[in-house]
Amino acid sequence: MSFLDDLKQQAAARRRQAQGDLAEIERHTALVEAACATTWRYLDELGRQLQVLQPAATARYVFDARTVLEGGDLRFTDFAADLRKKRVPNGPLAEIDVVDRIVLMARLISGRRMELAKDFPPEIERLEARLAQAGIQCIGLPVRDPHTGRFVENRYEFTADLVAGVRVLPQHEEGTLRFVVQNLDGLISVEGSLPAHAVTTARLDELAKWWVGQPHRFFDGARELRHIEPR
Repeated sequence: MSFLDDLKQQAAARRRQAQGDLAEIERHTALVEAACATTWRYLDELGRQLQVLQPAATARYVFDARTVLEGGDLRFTDFAADLRKKRVPNGPLAEIDVVDRIVLMARLISGRRMELAKDFPPEIERLEARLAQAGIQCIGLPVRDPHTGRFVENRYEFTADLVAGVRVLPQHEEGTLRFVVQNLDGLISVEGSLPAHAVTTARLDELAKWWVGQPHRFFDGARELRHIEPR
């Protein structure tokens, strides 16, 4: 066999591999898109029902050692579901319209005005990280000694209304959906990936239980599970 014949065999094997990879990606994409359709219908309806029920939060939301919201302090409202699509410009899914993300967000309303002061840089960083996690836009106002101009503290004034919700990020080539759950268990985001075939109505029921503070098993078997909270 000539060297050219050897190259022909290598090229043929590469083409067969590419065709197999493309078929696998197409199969994964179909599964993910079907799971996205199920998820969108479920979350859209869940938001409508929770808007009527407006359940109270059951988690603790800690801004500092003396400033904590919990129990009946907060109630979910202003639910909004959204689905966005995108057209993939290149790669195996080029020129295909697929789901980019699905979200169900809500506000956690307390209506409480808070005034906090921090004078130690690590405490300032910690509070600002927790405000950002809560979705509260508040810039600390530096206070200085009127005589020396020396920094005294940062003061923060805000209404303690938070944002919470879930974002679903399809990963078409991998055949998974990544769920990012924000502030249902306090000031923390929990995220993990689930195989598309595992995103069923029964699985999404577990997410609904999480929303209303009941025991749940939503992330059982999830891949790359992470708990991210401000320090």
